Amino acid sequence: MAACLVMLSAAAVAQQTDPLARDELRFKNGDRLRGEIKSVQMGELVFSADEVNDDVTVKLKDIRMLKAKRMIYVVEDINARKYYGILDSSRFPGWVSVYTLTDTVDIFLQDLDNIRVLDEDLWKRIDGSISLGFSYSRSSQVGRINGGGELSYNTRRWILQMNSDIMYTIDENYKGIEKADLSVQGYYEFRRRWFSIGQVQYQRITELGVDARIQGIAGVGPTLVKSRHQDLRTATGISVQQEFATDTLGNRTNTVNSEIPLILNYVLFRPGHPDLRLQARNNIFFSLSQKGRWRVDQNITFAWKIIRHLNTSLQFYLNYDSQPPAGSSGAVDYGVVFSIGYSF
Repeated sequence: MAACLVMLSAAAVAQQTDPLARDELRFKNGDRLRGEIKSVQMGELVFSADEVNDDVTVKLKDIRMLKAKRMIYVVEDINARKYYGILDSSRFPGWVSVYTLTDTVDIFLQDLDNIRVLDEDLWKRIDGSISLGFSYSRSSQVGRINGGGELSYNTRRWILQMNSDIMYTIDENYKGIEKADLSVQGYYEFRRRWFSIGQVQYQRITELGVDARIQGIAGVGPTLVKSRHQDLRTATGISVQQEFATDTLGNRTNTVNSEIPLILNYVLFRPGHPDLRLQARNNIFFSLSQKGRWRVDQNITFAWKIIRHLNTSLQFYLNYDSQPPAGSSGAVDYGVVFSIGYSF
C-alpha cells in the first residue's frame, strides 16, 4: 500500500516537471550556471554546467539560488527528512523550495545532505574511488603493493556500499596476498534515524594465522549524529563466520563461529581548501562459540582531495584477536598505508 502511494505521489509530481528546462544555480556574487545537478554530498554540489566541458564542484555556502525542474528529485536534509519533488528558488536567499505532492518545504541550502534523481539509470547512481600505493625497504628487501576501492549506490531506502583493501607482499620468504579485506554492506532506512544492516565479508590476515574468513552480519541500529560535517552510525545484531587456518605443523582447520558484533562507523568531512575527510570503520566481535574470545577490526582513513578527481590518503588499520588460530605470529596486526586515489 505504501509503495502504491509513493508511486502515485511520484506520478502526480511528475506532471509539474519540465524535461526541457535546465537546472540553474546562482552564486552569492551574482554569477549563474545552467546545466544539470549531478549530486549533493558533504557540503558540496557537483554540477554539469553547459558553459564548461567538465563537472563543477560548488560549495553550498556559496549558492544563493538553486532551481531544478527537469524531473523528480529525492531530497534529504541533515535531519534525515526526505522529500520527493522538484526544486525552485525560495523567497529567502541561500534557501531552496521543494515542491512535493501535498506541500512546499523551504530548506536552508547548507542543510542539504543528499539530492538524487528518482528515475536516473543505474550507472549514474554509482559513486566510488580506487587507490594504489607501494612501499619498499632496501634493508629488509621487502616490497608491498597496497590497493583499495570503494563503491556506493543509493536508492530511496537502500544504501549499498562495497569496500576493499588488499596488500601484496614480495620478499625472500613470502610472495602473495598477505592481507585482504572485502565487504559488501546494505543499509535499509526503515524509519527516521534508524536502519537495518546486512553485510557479507571476506578476510585474509596471514599475521593472525587466518588463511580465509567468510562471515555474514545482520543487525539494526540508530544514526546517532547527522550534521553538515559528521555522520555517526552504530549497530549490533548477530554474526556467523567460517574460518580457515593452518597451524605450525601444516594442519588445516575449518571452524564455524557465531558472534555478537558491535559496529561503529564515523565520517568527518570539511569541504573547503583543502577538502578533508576522516572515515573510521570499527567492528568489535564477541564470540558466542568460544568462551572469552573477542576480535577487533579497525580501519581509519584520512583523505585529502588534491583536485577534482585526485586525492591522497593515509590509512591506519588494526586487527586484534584475543584467541588467534594456532598458526598465527601474534594476537595483533597493524600498519599504515599511504596511497594515491582517483574518485568517480
